[in-house]
Amino acid sequence: MLGDGHLLIIAYLYPGQLISDIEIALGRPYVCRITAVNKAAVLRIRADVYRKWIATDIHFLLYLTAQLSGKLYASAQ
Repeated sequence: MLGDGHLLIIAYLYPGQLISDIEIALGRPYVCRITAVNKAAVLRIRADVYRKWIATDIHFLLYLTAQLSGKLYASAQ
């Protein structure tokens, strides 16, 4: 929500996509609000577990890299 009351949509997420991955990598709190427009399930993982997963699982790291790249690419368009 912008200061003038307008709602700014940053991204639409689809099954399998991650939220807060950028904030965890930067060690910063998540500052956005998430609203589900369809029925959804969420898997919540503690930041320390997430970091350990990245450090020990190359397949997860590659998946995460693709997710982050897709977000950067989409925001650049």
